[in-house]
Amino acid sequence: MSSFIKEHFVIVLGISLPLILIILFLGAKSAPNIFVDPPQYKAVYALQKSIYKGRFYFNVKNGKLQTEYKRSNKDSDYYNLKTVLFIYDPVTITTQEIELETPDLEKGETKQIIIPEMKNVSLIKGNKSPDGYEYIYRNRRGGLFLGIFGGRSGRTQYFLRKNNRYIPLLKGGEKRYSANMYFIGWIKEESGEK
Repeated sequence: MSSFIKEHFVIVLGISLPLILIILFLGAKSAPNIFVDPPQYKAVYALQKSIYKGRFYFNVKNGKLQTEYKRSNKDSDYYNLKTVLFIYDPVTITTQEIELETPDLEKGETKQIIIPEMKNVSLIKGNKSPDGYEYIYRNRRGGLFLGIFGGRSGRTQYFLRKNNRYIPLLKGGEKRYSANMYFIGWIKEESGEK
């Protein structure tokens, strides 16, 4: 075996060096997931796919979620697409989706919305959780290839981040736009009654 390596040293080096580099890069990429503790708090955020006809407003006051829907003053042929409230659970690594019903209001009217699933939930306001994770988003552009040929492509990705560990919040092939994504806060505690 050692005579084969001596005789074909350049070939062995040419095959083994890229494999070693791949292993090192994969190890460096997964290291934050090993050494950084997972999040301890559930994250609450919402996505509105259309805001032409009206929009939901979310606010945390005294630890409680206050939701309001305001109908636009303008005439619009656009219809409201669904608005979804998300609750990301880092323990089970699942995301609960709560679809919000759009109320039928006259132009300029406002209505308080009660979300039953959030009624007995205590929230912490802000983009940063007590355990050090923070909500961030990054815009990705099409890169050099699209730039050279005049194309435009961009997408926004949403994460929970601590040090170099990134946990994606929205997955799937749907286009997501930062103007329609609202981070609400972190669940401090939930009571048994809903």
